[in-house]
Formats: sequence, C-alpha cells, structure tokens
Amino acid sequence: MAEDSGCRVCSSCSQRLSREHFSSKQWQAKAKSRKCLKCTTSPNGEKILLKRGQVEVLDTKAYGRILRTTSAVSKGDLIWKEEPIVHSAERGELTQREEIFAAVLGSRFGLSVIEDFLFLKAYVALSLPDRRRVLDCYYPSKAEVSESPLLSALIQICDPIVEELRRGKQGVLRDWDGSPVDDAEELKKVVLVKATNAHAFYVEADVTACALYELGSKMRHSCAPNVVYSSQRGASSDGSFVALTDLPPNAELRFSYIETVAPACMRRQLLLNNYVFYCDCPLCASVDYYRGLPCPKCSPRKGDWVQDAEIRLIDVADLEMPQALDQGTIYRVERDDYQWLCSSCGAQVTQDECGVPEDLEDSLMDIARNADDLDEFELSQHLRSMPRILGVNHAAVWMIRKAHIAKLLESDGALELIKGETADVLAAVDHAGELCRKALGPGYYVETGAGFMESLLTKVAAALARGRQWSLAEEYFERTKRSMLSLMEVTDAPVVAVDEALVACRLRDVSRLPKAFRG
Repeated sequence: MAEDSGCRVCSSCSQRLSREHFSSKQWQAKAKSRKCLKCTTSPNGEKILLKRGQVEVLDTKAYGRILRTTSAVSKGDLIWKEEPIVHSAERGELTQREEIFAAVLGSRFGLSVIEDFLFLKAYVALSLPDRRRVLDCYYPSKAEVSESPLLSALIQICDPIVEELRRGKQGVLRDWDGSPVDDAEELKKVVLVKATNAHAFYVEADVTACALYELGSKMRHSCAPNVVYSSQRGASSDGSFVALTDLPPNAELRFSYIETVAPACMRRQLLLNNYVFYCDCPLCASVDYYRGLPCPKCSPRKGDWVQDAEIRLIDVADLEMPQALDQGTIYRVERDDYQWLCSSCGAQVTQDECGVPEDLEDSLMDIARNADDLDEFELSQHLRSMPRILGVNHAAVWMIRKAHIAKLLESDGALELIKGETADVLAAVDHAGELCRKALGPGYYVETGAGFMESLLTKVAAALARGRQWSLAEEYFERTKRSMLSLMEVTDAPVVAVDEALVACRLRDVSRLPKAFRG
C-alpha cells in the first residue's frame, strides 16, 4: 500500500493512518515493524511493547513489564519456545587458570562463581545488539541490591573478573569495548540480570547451566504459577514454556522462581534475599497449608513434656501414616487476633496456644532449609525428633525426609526405609496440595508429591525395581511420568527412559531396565 508524507500504514492492522495515530518512535520506524497506537496499547491504556505468537509484553504502571496471553490456551499446551539470548554453556569449560581463579574468588566471597564466570564470558562474546537485549532485562537498583547480602556479594566479583578476563593472550576482554565505557559497571548489571532472570538450562545428565530468555525473563513470580519451563522438551535445546492450567485471553503468565513446597515464610524470605521482593501471590496470601501443627483443641499432644524446650511432644502412635493426615491440624494464617486456624474443628488459635514456641519452630525451619548440607546420620537424628515436635503436616519435616531419602539412595541404604519415607512424603505433600487447590480454585497450579520429589522418585522406583518390588516400582514410574509430561513430550529421552522402565516392571525383568536405572 502506498504511503504519502501525511499517512503511514500500520504493519499490524494494515490501516493507513495519519501522524496522530502513531507514537513518535513508531512513526519513524521501518514499515515492516511500524504499529499504530491502537495496536501498541491495551484497552486499559497499558503499552504493548512486543507481540509474538500467543504472548505479548506489556508495560504496566503497577508491575513494570509483564507477559500475558493474546488468545486462549489449554492446560498442557506449549505456549511458546525461544532460543536463549545467552547461556553459560556456550563458552565451554573454563581454562585451568580461570578455574583456579574462580575457586579462589569464590572462597573469598563465600560463593560459587564458576557459572557467573562462564555467563560473563558468553556475554562479552555476544554482538552489540544482543548485549543490548540482555541489558534491557530487569535488574535490581543499587538500593535494592544493598538489601540483599547475596546480590551485594555477587556484584563485588565483577571487578576482579574483569581484570582476569583482560589478562594474557587468551583474555576474552582484551580486545572488547564495552558500553558504557566502564566495563565493570556493565558486567555488574549483567550479573544482576542473570541472578534475577535466568533459567536453568539442561546440558546433559547431572550438568546444568543457566540461560537468559527475552520473553521468559518478563514473567513475574508466583508460588502458584500457570506456566512451567523446560529446556529438555523436543529435539531442540530451546526453552519451552507450557501452560499448567487453562488460560483465557489476556491472562498474565506467572512462573515460579523457587521450589514452592515450603512454608510461606520460608518462600518469602528466600525471594526477598535473592530477588528483593515480598511475595503477595495467592498461595502466600492464603492459609498456609505447608505449615501445619496438631490442633491443641481437637488433637491435643499426648507425649512427654520437655522442660528445656517448653513443649509437649506428640505421641508416636499419633504419627502413623496416612491416618495422621486426617487428624485435626492448625494451619498458619495472618490475622490480628489469631495466627492459626484448625481445618477440622475451626478453632482459632493464637501463637501462644499453638503448642510450639515460635523460636523453636524457626530453628527447625532453618535446619530444613539447609537439609541438603546434612549427612545421613544428622538427617536420621532430626527425623527422630522433628515429627514429634511439628507433626506430619509441616513442610520442614518433608524437606528433611526428602534429603534423607537422597542420602539413603546414595549409600544404597535399606530399601524398606526408603520405601516407607517416600510413601510418607508423597502422601503428605499430596494432602497439602489438595487443600491448597480447594482454597485457590482451578486457575492455579499447586505442586504434587511427585513434583516435589522430582528425579528422586525415579531413583526410588529404580531401586524398588532392582529389589523386585515390581508393583510399587511401576506405580512410582507412572507418577514420575505424569509429572514429567507437564513439561516434556512423550518422545523426549527422559520420558522414553521411564517408559522402558515401565516395560521392565511389567515383564518383571531387571535386565530390561534402562542403563541409567540399573544402579
């Protein structure tokens, strides 16, 4: 369509419009990318920055840039795929000198900086337009960084890394001109972009890197997300973003930055420390079904009184699963006149009445937060005491139990113990998840027990198959497969391996197990 000096054509709606129908930037844009104000503005006045396929990026007053759907999407559908702008695996392994340098630098700041080093090496090799795309992503302000010990430490590694990358003939920064001129300041922004926007990126078994996506980086966090991400879906290594729920047009897409099966206070503290925001998502704002204690009104404690801890323990008989899940449980709520609410009798319980001193619960949650750092003996000791203090409906107990299962599998521990603890974790997480789903409604995804266990459940299933406990092994492989299919295709290698394991279980033939599952 011809254009004159007074009118130009919108590439989106194809209308020939006068100057007042375009922003200054769009009026000057090339014809193939020029869009009118109607096509770059949502009905409520928010600016549409980018449209691609079934999604668009909006600039909002309340939250800045967000991502939303442009059409209806069904649960399980692939919403979009995209190549990363940059990922930390692109530059391969560090040189020996760089590896030593990264180890020394990491010990100095108490961080693992190898991935940051690789990410920065990949970044400085990008073209200038791609570097601008990276810097166009959100990163925290200096004031926000000062509130986060982790981010404050991360930006301190940039000056020495710049110096190292400029040294010697192999220094990747030797002939690089950054923009702005102060290279260290630019790389500090890149490190912050990575820390607050990057996704895990699969390289090979037990090896992951991190990747930055243009669209993927625009999603806000939610502990009850509607999108899941995978870099293992399909033949390519692109990032795949899949719907966890049915989504109407104009639905904001939300992704979880963290493991969601944890008390809300733990999730919020982690997000505050690492991403400098306080989470007000529906899961955090509702009754906390991941933080339950026996109700002092309808399920009083019957165990011994421990004077030093100022607590009465739970009788061992009241911890028997799965019946313990259905006993009266108080869950954490934020109210002015009470802090706990019973799901059975409806009792409104204050902190002083709940049966567990707040500082004791806090210390047990701290232990659970660092469960992966404990050895098998320490974990077994905590599992003897923690359930008798918190009961079976508290995520701190599940986190300790999950870490213990992992240690038992590493040491080829007792199969019956692994089996029992796995069953307890799955039952407890699924029970809490069902309560969450009833409270939130169908528009939100809540993690299942199989999702919480992740690849650990596959390892348990493999151990059961090797022990010729075929029925339970088959059940766990099936549950793993259902969880995997929320983000992968049936032809993806991990799903195919589970299918082969299922065949081995049905044939009662250990030799048919895939090599990865033979131990």
